[in-house]
Amino acid sequence: EELRLLLLAEMAVRAAKNIARYYLRSAAKVMQTVVQELHTFLLTQFLNLLTGAHPLSEDFYRNQLYHAVRIRFGTMAVVEVERRNLRSYLEPALVYMVTRFKECMAIALENTPVAGFLECPPFFRFVTADIRVAPRVKHNIATLDLAEAEVLSEEANA
Repeated sequence: EELRLLLLAEMAVRAAKNIARYYLRSAAKVMQTVVQELHTFLLTQFLNLLTGAHPLSEDFYRNQLYHAVRIRFGTMAVVEVERRNLRSYLEPALVYMVTRFKECMAIALENTPVAGFLECPPFFRFVTADIRVAPRVKHNIATLDLAEAEVLSEEANA
């Protein structure tokens, strides 16, 4: 049972990382640039979704995370019976999940919130000031601007 919980927690973290990266890419596409504040805000929201502090945590676990795990790891990875209480089922692995999510997303947190989180993980609320270092969303996003400039230059020379 403990091994299954750990495996499910790892699958949930990897699925959450994919969902988070999708939202980060979508935000960068809409903004047509990477805005560090928005990036940090979205990562904070995902940390809160994982801990249960976000108002839509239950919905996130029940719908987005449940389906993402099943799509990525197969229908037997998490069964329909676990869907309704997925967040509470994974709660014993919450410290592991948040730690792995931080590692996967290359997030560095301030020491004070980490200590508070370790004291009482369920429903711990992270704020944007807790994130010390957030990774770049897309390191090659500037290539779009460069490509558009080259096309414009070629059109001007023609």
